[in-house]
Amino acid sequence: MMNESTSNPGDSEMNDASSPYQPPTGESTATQPASTGRPLASAGRRFGAFLLDGVVIGIGGMILGMLLGGTILGMIGMGAVADAGAAPEEAAAAAAVGGFIGGLVGTIIGPYIATFIMMILECCTGITPGKLMLGMKVSKADGSDANLSSIVTRGLLKYQYSWVVIVGIFTGLDFLVTISGILSVVMFFGIFLIFGEGRQTLWDKMAKTSVAMKD
Repeated sequence: MMNESTSNPGDSEMNDASSPYQPPTGESTATQPASTGRPLASAGRRFGAFLLDGVVIGIGGMILGMLLGGTILGMIGMGAVADAGAAPEEAAAAAAVGGFIGGLVGTIIGPYIATFIMMILECCTGITPGKLMLGMKVSKADGSDANLSSIVTRGLLKYQYSWVVIVGIFTGLDFLVTISGILSVVMFFGIFLIFGEGRQTLWDKMAKTSVAMKD
């Protein structure tokens, strides 16, 4: 007499579930959504861009200010002496003195002018000379493209020491100059937050932005 073997369906299901050789399920093979963000720039790269921008603002601003100040005050000095009927030699001497004084003043004011120009550049494009040289641009915190309002907000916070001083001088509100000086110290130390979690500076955290690698 032949013995009939009986199988329990539950045992088969248990064996299938525990077998490592089962084909992947539809859930595991589903395509995951691709990330739209670019890789965030490293802290070292961002700090390098910060230093490069500082060189551009410092040295470039001094040269720009010296040329503009020397030229403008030199022409003013020469024109004033010439209008007074002075000899050409005296006019030339006045131009030289005016140019020298203008150059000295320009080396002080020039970096502020360069900072203001860089602020406009970064607010409009999300790029500075340092970021351009190291292949970076302003982004959202996740590395995706930042909108213009976020970029402008970030730029105004980062460069407040430039435009707040100008507003304070032209409006006569001296306390704005004092506040700007205090905020400048805070923002300077805020750059070192890039070495922490999220690689965001203080102004990045306030504007919900970061800096990512360019495409």
